[in-house]
Amino acid sequence: MATPPITTHRGANPSLIVFLAWRDLRSSPLTAAVLVAAVAVGVAFQVPNTANILGYEAEMLEQGVKSGFGDVRVYPRQGRRIDEAATTLDRLRSTPGVRAVAAVLILPAVVGRDQAFQSVAALAVDAPDGRRPFRLVEGQALPPGDRHGVLLGRSLARRLGVRVGDEVKLRVVLGREQLDEDVGRYRLTVRGLFAGAFTVCATDSIVVDRHFLASELGDPDATDVLLVYSDEPDRAGTLSARLAGSFPALDARTWAEDSALLRNAIHGSAAVAASSSAMVLVAVALPVAALLYLRSVNRRRQVALMAAMGIGGSEVFVAFLLQALLIGLVGVALGCPIAYGLLRYFRAHPIFEMEEFVLRPVEAIRTFVWPAVTVLVATVLSGVYPAWRAARIDPAEILRRGA
Repeated sequence: MATPPITTHRGANPSLIVFLAWRDLRSSPLTAAVLVAAVAVGVAFQVPNTANILGYEAEMLEQGVKSGFGDVRVYPRQGRRIDEAATTLDRLRSTPGVRAVAAVLILPAVVGRDQAFQSVAALAVDAPDGRRPFRLVEGQALPPGDRHGVLLGRSLARRLGVRVGDEVKLRVVLGREQLDEDVGRYRLTVRGLFAGAFTVCATDSIVVDRHFLASELGDPDATDVLLVYSDEPDRAGTLSARLAGSFPALDARTWAEDSALLRNAIHGSAAVAASSSAMVLVAVALPVAALLYLRSVNRRRQVALMAAMGIGGSEVFVAFLLQALLIGLVGVALGCPIAYGLLRYFRAHPIFEMEEFVLRPVEAIRTFVWPAVTVLVATVLSGVYPAWRAARIDPAEILRRGA
């Protein structure tokens, strides 16, 4: 039997290549459906996964920085306390890029009710801009100059069995030479409770007015650290360098430098995001590549006939690669609505919640765009080798064998 002549390649019309790719996909609807489903599932999984990881990082920064110890923490380079703290605080507040500054004095203490006492860190806070290193969840904040009120961590209050409005006993080591004589004894009323997972809330701490304890120390200016809030955690390094130049006697540290726990938690979540994304891409790319390869093998005769029609190897490559692109586009289009539904579910039912630390997914454009683009690119790349194999098929040999 004579082999049909192979026509000279003149280049195929692009619309013809698109038609052939689409018709070839429709010729095997089950395989096409499986391929589209694989891509859709990948997108539907990766979007909520990305949103949850972004939500985890955002909540950590919210509690550890914005509602915590700030973007930059300023300590004295020498000595225990900051000299001329009030003047320094005013200068910091006028620095460009600074939204708020809080002064904190930290002393060891015990707090309790009746005869049950708990060792705590007493944080005496002065927040003229209203930004405090904790998140109040019950009661009210201390008004300036309140010498009779105290705020407790919610978990500490539970262990002590006290509520807002109850009276507690406070013993504070004021730091003089004679410890027996340097303990301040007070009866304070619980004004409110705070909660969270970082900084103040992560330890047994209480909060009182800074002017109250500073006057007890005999130093109205006593301050251990100044907390600087800029609401731009990513630019904390720039602000820290600027403050270090303006205040050479002070040690300005970014939140990442000052809190190893928070820094490592952020880096760890980024590593988890990268590894989970890689696994999803592999889970999508491998089955898509395998099925597309089998399709190219099973369509050797169709490829030979395309060559006989004057369609060259490059057009065959484009036609088969276009199938991967079409599969990816349809899969992404189907996966995004599913992902949105899962996103809304996880916002209503967070996958993690402890105290006030609630992991809610971030619902934003980037939450969808980046996962959708990466899955689409992985799908197209998975079609490169099958398309290359199809383009290398020898049409004369296939038609001669009748395969």
